[in-house]
Amino acid sequence: MKIKNYSKFISVFITISLLLVSSCSQDGDLDEYNDESKGISLNSKASSIALDISSVSASAQQSENPAENAIDSDSKSRWSGQGYGVNYIMDLGEAKTIDYINIAWYKGDERVQKFEIWVRESSSTSWSQILKTYSTGTSASLEKYDLSNMNVQFVRIKCFENSVNDWNSITDIELFGLSEDINTGDCQADIPSGKSVNSITKTSATFSWNAVSNIDHYNVRYRASGSSTWTLIKSIKTTSATASDLQSDTTYEWQIRAKCADNTGSSYSAGQGSDFTTEKGEVIIIQPGNLDPNAAPSENFDLTQWYLSIPLNNGSGVAQSIYEVELNNGFEKSPYFYTDKSDGGMIFKNYVDGYKTSTGTTYTRSELREMLRGDDYKMSTKDYGNNWVFSNSSDEVKEDAAAVGGILEATLKINHVTTSGNDEEEGRVVIGQIHASKDEPCRLYYHKPSKNSKGAIYFAHEPSSGSEKWYNIIGNLIENKDGDYDDDMPNPSNGIGLDEQFSYKIEVSGTMLYITITKEDNSTYTGEYNMSSSGFEDDWMYFKAGVYSQNKTGNDDDYDEATFYNLSITH
Repeated sequence: MKIKNYSKFISVFITISLLLVSSCSQDGDLDEYNDESKGISLNSKASSIALDISSVSASAQQSENPAENAIDSDSKSRWSGQGYGVNYIMDLGEAKTIDYINIAWYKGDERVQKFEIWVRESSSTSWSQILKTYSTGTSASLEKYDLSNMNVQFVRIKCFENSVNDWNSITDIELFGLSEDINTGDCQADIPSGKSVNSITKTSATFSWNAVSNIDHYNVRYRASGSSTWTLIKSIKTTSATASDLQSDTTYEWQIRAKCADNTGSSYSAGQGSDFTTEKGEVIIIQPGNLDPNAAPSENFDLTQWYLSIPLNNGSGVAQSIYEVELNNGFEKSPYFYTDKSDGGMIFKNYVDGYKTSTGTTYTRSELREMLRGDDYKMSTKDYGNNWVFSNSSDEVKEDAAAVGGILEATLKINHVTTSGNDEEEGRVVIGQIHASKDEPCRLYYHKPSKNSKGAIYFAHEPSSGSEKWYNIIGNLIENKDGDYDDDMPNPSNGIGLDEQFSYKIEVSGTMLYITITKEDNSTYTGEYNMSSSGFEDDWMYFKAGVYSQNKTGNDDDYDEATFYNLSITH
């Protein structure tokens, strides 16, 4: 299976891009780099000057568009490199304090470029990520990205294709650093002493330190041990700060620096007092509500805007469809769709050899399909009034549609997955979807090969044209965005086991796809995708939920089964 990733930011998302540039909290704050070198004098105020770039290189380049073209001050030339994760590296010749970078993206007014900026000190062999963002997509001129006073020799732009094709192209780069020219008086920003951590809970901790005289503020950063990404708390005016977004039973390290009013400052602290471990989290079962084990699924769940497909022959060689009225009149059909007599959950079960919904479908399913028309059978299934649309659709289409955007939420357990079939298909099932008229903007997968004790979660995005893109949320079964699987099919340490309750949320806001997975211990995992260039304007959408088996090579009697404890849609 293959997949890919990137879509164009339209104006509705430019604000988010700018926020990423200015804060970038968990993706690497602009002010979070650990500057242990001398840097600029703490007794001077710095102004920006253009920096000379000693040499450049790239991990991929066209022979006619080499890396040097991006620094030749000629906007008509460019560097171009094809592929995902292509590196463009600048060597400054020696350590210099960098302030910001200007980048002009080729055809930057027509497409959006996703990229990261990494830096490396002269004496180090490891890179640190300091920025993860997108170009605006509205300008082919230079765009400024703040790099916040770091002393480094190497700067790397890591490029991840653009919203139109798989090329990365830059026409011009300007790198600016700091000079030392204005006296700032008495501010001596020494590294704060007396570090301590107090009030440690499952999700929070309070940092404290001794005051440093005459400084303006402090910055604190923290990260889980082993992570390369810092979270930053900026502009602290007191001698304490609280982090409230921590994970339970996790070891963190934290550092602090003092800063003067002109933004010069000390290096970050390290060493004693840096590590702490949050409390263990109690298992929090996501309450399914008051479910009656003796009631039909439609009596426990609001199914008035759904119809059901089960893998039984409807008499014409395809799967049976149970439409809204019948479904909401106490329908059950064991073993495919029925109420669990022990806890009232709604069970979906599907066999490999079941009947498919059409002759063109690859896999079988026991699955609900959203029907916003309810019991108004005069309205066609494909009518806009029975479906919803993206916000980039025309005003006329949005007026005709039942809704714009939406949220699908579910709480469930995976009880069983297939244990036969080829390595990639065994144990693989879709548990939630967004479906368009022909394509699938979102398929949410649970995947547990039989050799693994826990299942992974990932999603795929299928645009209206072009290749699919795949992304891990829990675990790393997917090796790349093209959908290739890791040959080892690694067991995810943070995965979800069979009969372990969890929740998912699939949301479309604007043209953004957001996915949130919440586990029993209340830990959350997220994924997102910008669908503005996926070609779905004026197309109609609907949600699906249940078990959509993704195994056609397994034994005929092999099956997938899930029990749902909550299912809701919001528009």
